[in-house]
Amino acid sequence: LKPYSAGVDLENPDVEIILEIRDSVTYLYRRLVEGVGGLPIGTEGRALSLFSGGIDSPVAAWLTAKRGVMIDFLHFFMGSPSATRLAFTVARTLTKNWFYGHNPRFYLVDLTHALEHIKANVKWEFRQVVLKTLMYYLASKIAAGSYDAVVTGESIGQTSSQTLVNLSAAQIVSGLQLPILRPLVGFDKEEIANIARKVGTYEISSMVGEPCSIAPSRVRTKVTVEELRDEFAKLPEDLITKTLSTLKILEVRTSSLEDVIPDKSVVIDYIPEDAVVVDLRDLDSYLEWHYPGALHYESVNLEDLRNKTLILYCDRGNRSYVEALKLREKGFKAYSFLNGAEGLMKSLT
Repeated sequence: LKPYSAGVDLENPDVEIILEIRDSVTYLYRRLVEGVGGLPIGTEGRALSLFSGGIDSPVAAWLTAKRGVMIDFLHFFMGSPSATRLAFTVARTLTKNWFYGHNPRFYLVDLTHALEHIKANVKWEFRQVVLKTLMYYLASKIAAGSYDAVVTGESIGQTSSQTLVNLSAAQIVSGLQLPILRPLVGFDKEEIANIARKVGTYEISSMVGEPCSIAPSRVRTKVTVEELRDEFAKLPEDLITKTLSTLKILEVRTSSLEDVIPDKSVVIDYIPEDAVVVDLRDLDSYLEWHYPGALHYESVNLEDLRNKTLILYCDRGNRSYVEALKLREKGFKAYSFLNGAEGLMKSLT
């Protein structure tokens, strides 16, 4: 280069090259490619990530792993086999693309019976925060002795259960002693979504959707510890023990999707010719749109349909799954339609 040099301008060079010498090897290059940074996985201990598979929880898991923490996943089955399959797929995507040298565990807990108990016994305005408290409590039992922290995808104020007051009360009442890492605490939804796109989980996570809400409105955003403790006490110890007994442990790299799906036979993706279709959504949603010929559950006498095949649906298949299981126990031939009303709409197009 020297014969062609017109002198040296350190402030505004025409060409910038980088020379790096390592021992006896010299590297010459012109372009730097920025990596994600961070620390090697496993250098900062082990954490259990509460993992729905939606937009937030994978980003929280990734950000924590980026700082050298070995991540395992805890997923709560809430009635939708498709949502759980997608959550496992997101966990596998994170593992394959980022968690090199680590085969995470995927803990799966069936929360459906606990959800039904909460809906039947807990005051409406406390249900969401009681559910979060239960998740913390179960996480504390699973993580005890094996993990250094619990990770969540919570962002302050994003939902009613994620206000600062409710997060604090839920942790106190749950008795969770491990640190709760909340790497998204100061991010808004768009910022989180942008990271999800960068990580490569956004497209799958956006398909997970939110579970059927147990209290979509008129909820408390500021509960006291005493109020929450009283409501949480409505969950009997045997219910929590039964919920913990459903724990299933999978390995993300070696388990298949078939290993993930609980009680597949309850879910159906077509309408048999002789079936009676029952809509479990609220009446306004039913009147706005319902599957042709579907009956609204408030107008149905189930005993009159005991010899029929019942196809139940709600918004996304969560509540209908639970109700189908309960009807099965009573001797009915009941199914939950895959992905609920959304799945039915797609089946008609």
